[in-house]
Amino acid sequence: MAEKKERKLGGYLSKLKTINNERRDRIKDALQGEFVAYCGDPVLQWVSGGYIRGRLNLLWGPSKSGKSTFALKWAGQEQRKRGPGYYVIIYDSEFNYEEDNPSTINRFKACGLDPDYVIIAHGGNMDSLFFGIADLRADIENGDLKVAAIIVDSWGGVHVDSAIEKIKRNEISDAGNSYGGNAKFIAPLINFFLDIAGGYGVTCFFVQHCMVNMEQYGKRYLLIGGQKLRFLVHCSLFFETIEAQDARLGVAGQIEKKDVDEVAAVGKRIRCYCDKSRQLVEGRKGEFWFDFEKATFACRDDTLFELATRLGVVAHPIEIEVDKRGNPKVNDKGEQVFKEKNAYWCFPADNNDPNSIQWHGRSNMIGALADANLYDAIFKACMDSTKKNITDDQTDLKKALEAVQEDSLFDGTIEEMDVSNKKKKGK
Repeated sequence: MAEKKERKLGGYLSKLKTINNERRDRIKDALQGEFVAYCGDPVLQWVSGGYIRGRLNLLWGPSKSGKSTFALKWAGQEQRKRGPGYYVIIYDSEFNYEEDNPSTINRFKACGLDPDYVIIAHGGNMDSLFFGIADLRADIENGDLKVAAIIVDSWGGVHVDSAIEKIKRNEISDAGNSYGGNAKFIAPLINFFLDIAGGYGVTCFFVQHCMVNMEQYGKRYLLIGGQKLRFLVHCSLFFETIEAQDARLGVAGQIEKKDVDEVAAVGKRIRCYCDKSRQLVEGRKGEFWFDFEKATFACRDDTLFELATRLGVVAHPIEIEVDKRGNPKVNDKGEQVFKEKNAYWCFPADNNDPNSIQWHGRSNMIGALADANLYDAIFKACMDSTKKNITDDQTDLKKALEAVQEDSLFDGTIEEMDVSNKKKKGK
C-alpha cells in the first residue's frame, strides 16, 4: 500500500516538474534573466528596488502625480528590452488616449513607446473595456501575439454594468452602491492578468486613483479598490506632487525665474512611497524631480547626491573650533562652534581612507557626478546600503555632528562641558 502511494506521488512530482520546466523556459526567454528593471531615477530606484518584470505593479496616488506617465515610460522600456514586434496593450477607461491624436502619439514617443505597436482598448464598463480578453491569453500562448507590457489606466474609471442599468432606470442614488462595490468585480480580472504575467512574463502596470481626506493631522490617502488591488500586486508605489505649481529646475535644484534668464527644464518635485514590494524595500520613501514636458527624470545628479548624503555614503566631515587648551569652543548659548569654512564632502565616507576622494563645497561634489564611473560607484553604494530609511539632511553641520558623536575627540568632554554650563546657569 505504501509503495502504491509512493508511485502516485512520484507521478505527480514528475508532471509538476514538467509543467514548471516549461514555464521556466518561457520566462527565461521572455525576461532574459532580468527580473527587476531600473526605474530611471536613483531615488526612485532606491525607494522601489525597481519595478518587477513579468509581474503586477501598482501605481497609485492623487491626480497629476505622474502615475500614467511612469507607467508609459516603463512600458516603453519593456518594449525596447523585448525587441521589435512586441506590443503594449493599454486598457483606457478614462479615454485619455486616441490612436490618431498627434498629442497622444507624441506622448508615446516621448515615453519611448513605438506608436505602431501600441493597442488601445476603450470603455467605461467591464464588458466594453475588456471585451474579448479571453482570447488574449490564447493568442499569447500560441505565439500569435507578442506582448511586452499591459497597462490598465485606470481601475478607478471602470464601473459595472449594474450601475449603468440603475442610471437608465433613474435610480441615480442607488447606482453609487454598485460602483462602490466594483472592487470585488475587478478581483477576477486581476487574477487573469496575474496568470498572464506569471505564466508568460508579461509586465503589467495598474494605475489607480485615491481619495484624499483632510484630517486633524494632515491628509489621508485612501486607495480606491483597497486591499483587493494591493493584495495581489507584487509592487505598490504611491506618488504625490510636492509643488502645486510647476517649478523651474536648474543644475543645483529648484530656482526662481527672477534669479536666472534661462532655465534647464520645467517639472515637479514628486514624493514616492513604497507600501508593498517583493524586493524587501517596503516603507522606503524619497523625493525626485520629473520633467513632464520632456517625460524625463530631471536633476538626477542632485537627487543622487541628496540620497548619498542621507544614507551616509557621501560624508560631510566636521571640524570643531578649539581653544588654546584643545577644548571645544562654545558660544553664549552653550553650543559648540564649528569650522564651517573647512567643511568638505568625501567618498567613501571615511575621510581617513587613502582612496577617499574629497570635494570642497556642494556644487563641486554635484559637478563631479558628471563622471560616469563616479556616478555608478556612488549609485551602487546607495543601492547596497542596508538602511531601511533615509535620515535627516546631513548637509546641516549640527545634525551631521550628531551623526558622528562617537568620535574619540568628544570622549568625556561633552559631559564635563554640560555640567559647567549648568553651573553657570545656576549662578
